[in-house]
Amino acid sequence: MGQIIIELPLEISRIYQIKNKEFAAEVLASLEKSASQMENTPAELIEYLEDLEDIIAAREALREAKEKGTKSWEEIKAELKL
Repeated sequence: MGQIIIELPLEISRIYQIKNKEFAAEVLASLEKSASQMENTPAELIEYLEDLEDIIAAREALREAKEKGTKSWEEIKAELKL
């Protein structure tokens, strides 16, 4: 398993674990493209990383939903007695 280390000039520490090989390749390609255009300010880089964090979380949630299934809104309302 590989690692990508990004050093930021700020006091921010985040760790992301990507288990899907294809998505990891997409993330790496995106990071390499961004690195080649490295005229970004630290604030822009933070925003980019936050967007990346959202994408990773969304993909993980979709993967989990496929594995474990989902509940309909009607089922949730019934459980909560709404």
